[in-house]
Amino acid sequence: MTIGDRLRAERERLGLSQTALAAHAGTSKQVQISYEKGKTFPNAEYLAVFAELGADINFVVTGKQNLTLAPVRTSLPLTPREEALIDNYRHTAEVGKRAIEATGATLAREISARRKASGE
Repeated sequence: MTIGDRLRAERERLGLSQTALAAHAGTSKQVQISYEKGKTFPNAEYLAVFAELGADINFVVTGKQNLTLAPVRTSLPLTPREEALIDNYRHTAEVGKRAIEATGATLAREISARRKASGE
C-alpha cells in the first residue's frame, strides 16, 4: 500500500470526497487526485490540516496505524480470528486484559528475536 493509497483510505474512512478534502486543505481536486495516485506528495501543512479533520497521519506516512484513532479501516479489514480476539479482550476482566497484553508482547519479542537470529 502506497502513501497515496493510505491517503485515499483515510479520506474515505472520514467520509470525505476528494473535493471536500481539497477545499479544507486549500488545494484543488486535481492536486488531491495527484496525491492519491502517488504522482506528487502532500506537504506538512496539508498533512496538519488532514490531521485536524481526524486523519491518522502516522498511518498515511508510515503505514502503521494508530488504533486509538482508527480501530478499523476499510482498506485493512480484520480477519474473523482478529475480530474474535478483540471481542474476547473487550469482554474480559482487567486481569484478563493484562494477561492477553503480556502474552502478545512476549510472543512478539520472541518472534522478533527468532527473525534476527535467522537473518530475516
